[in-house]
Amino acid sequence: MQRRPKAIRNNQAHDLLEFEGASAGRELKLRYGLIFLAGAAVFCEGLEPLGPHQGPDRLAFILNISQIPPSVRNLDCNANATTDVIVTCSFEIDPSEFDKVLSGWQFADKEVLGKRAFYDLEAADGYVWLMGNNEGTTVVAERYEE
Repeated sequence: MQRRPKAIRNNQAHDLLEFEGASAGRELKLRYGLIFLAGAAVFCEGLEPLGPHQGPDRLAFILNISQIPPSVRNLDCNANATTDVIVTCSFEIDPSEFDKVLSGWQFADKEVLGKRAFYDLEAADGYVWLMGNNEGTTVVAERYEE
């Protein structure tokens, strides 16, 4: 039986190359990390338009009006964005101001479904819909943009 020689590192040049290779690997990981962070920053920059639309501003954005009616109360909004923007709000309003909710868009028709009224509009880059009770006191509104 013949013995295998033991692996001994006596070559300093070999150790130096190994160290430089490890350093290059760390630099590569750092570069990939920086590229990832730059990409994440660009993606988050794309979400910025939702930032200023909070609460009443989100509802005004959905309804395409400059200011929401003063009687709006119990406002609850939610927004999601990936490549598309979807903003949804539910709220209560005084029935005498319900026409102000409809003033920002040219809704073609009203569909009555039992105790609910439904308004729908297909815009160039998405759609807007409103659903409320027949009395016009409780409303859910949604805007979708591609």
